[in-house]
Amino acid sequence: MKQSLNLAVSSGGTAVFIDDVRILTNRSKGTTGAFIAEAALRRGHNVDYVHAGNARVPFEKDLRVNVGNDIEEELERIRSVIEEIRALPGSLKKHPVQDFFAYRDRLLQLVGRPDTDVAILAMAASDYGPKKVEGKISSDGNGLDLRLHALPKIITEVKQTRGDIFLVGFKLLTEDADREKLLRKAFTSMQRDGQDLAVANIVDEHFTPKETYILTPQQGVMEVAKRKDLPDMLLDEIEKRVEQAHN
Repeated sequence: MKQSLNLAVSSGGTAVFIDDVRILTNRSKGTTGAFIAEAALRRGHNVDYVHAGNARVPFEKDLRVNVGNDIEEELERIRSVIEEIRALPGSLKKHPVQDFFAYRDRLLQLVGRPDTDVAILAMAASDYGPKKVEGKISSDGNGLDLRLHALPKIITEVKQTRGDIFLVGFKLLTEDADREKLLRKAFTSMQRDGQDLAVANIVDEHFTPKETYILTPQQGVMEVAKRKDLPDMLLDEIEKRVEQAHN
């Protein structure tokens, strides 16, 4: 019988505060993380879903009303989705986080729990941020210069927090990069962080993946032909490797 795993899945983009009103963030909407969490729940795994406030959450798309369709048909469809969710063998707990540092704290708390088996870091964590100004910076000036400093690499802190957790990282480059550059950078990050698997993406100007690969520490490269295939391909590999580690 397949082992039920406890997964910490992060998703969306982090924010760093400029002042009490303004933030710096990125374009991630959490689509990939939500799809991975959905697939994991359907397989009977338990998911702690750490997400930005505006990120997609599991089954959100299925529960959204399409106003162009017949309303009664839409209501019936949504009722069916709700029944499907209720019948899922896995459990979901959502952890919305406000900013980069709240994400860091919550994720490392989950990672530090001995019953968390796998950490899948699909959240696009900020690399740089300004020193926050208390209050609101006046808008009367002619401009605003920000000095950004490097933020902690949260993924590097995961194995420092708990060395035996199964860690999945993500590497994203834009379409000006090629496959060779993407894989080189992804493998470098894997070695630095002790990642057990990595997902490497090249995205276009609309932030849509053009190329996606699953990488292994043994320099293995699995091409993901379609975005919808990623969750099950990734979970297949996670389940296989966790089972092998326990045998």
